[in-house]
Amino acid sequence: MQEALANVVKHARATHATVTLAREAGALHMGIADNGKGFDATQAAGGIGLVGMRERVYAVNGTVTIDTGLAAGTRIAIMIPL
Repeated sequence: MQEALANVVKHARATHATVTLAREAGALHMGIADNGKGFDATQAAGGIGLVGMRERVYAVNGTVTIDTGLAAGTRIAIMIPL
């Protein structure tokens, strides 16, 4: 969540961001969404932020879903089994 919020502040040019956190069905669900500029998910990023985020979630058998597009904002959903 820290990395996702840092990306919103640093890159998104968003005016609004929403964070959700819930425990459901034996898992922790986190969501971060913004109304920023989004990005082309098919292009390799210059930094290691998203890669590191995925590696940390995968290390605890979780999943990461990133939904974004140019001028479409970004939504990140993370699920970590408990």
